[in-house]
Amino acid sequence: MTRCFRGIQEEISLYEKFLGVFWVMTRRTLAAAICLALMVGFMTTSQLLFKAAGLQLAAAPHLFFGLVTNQWFWLSLVTSTLGLVCWTVALKTFSLSKAYPWTAFIYAATPVLSVILFKETLSETYVYGMFLIVCGVFFTAGSNSSE
Repeated sequence: MTRCFRGIQEEISLYEKFLGVFWVMTRRTLAAAICLALMVGFMTTSQLLFKAAGLQLAAAPHLFFGLVTNQWFWLSLVTSTLGLVCWTVALKTFSLSKAYPWTAFIYAATPVLSVILFKETLSETYVYGMFLIVCGVFFTAGSNSSE
């Protein structure tokens, strides 16, 4: 019986080391993981809103007045703040070395969504680079077994 349990435990440990996402989920770590995912969402949204603010600002006759009256700019500041709050809450539970690699999803999600929302283009090399970034997240998150 103990031998079977040990084999299952070793198998779970392999998953933890490779993917880094099969953490033992307590309520606290689950809440922190949700905050980490929300942070990525808020920060990605913030970048897209900053782009919308920049497009609107380009048509403004005066920089200061155009910025102060730009609803996209203010909304992007709110989403950035929410993202930072979520990030801080996640760091209460996760070490920085465990949580930080997941921020790289912002660098992958933002360009993909900019293609959809702003009709921007991405080169094949750029897409390949984003793929490597995402792979790097899984490798770096799985390599730190301090938690």
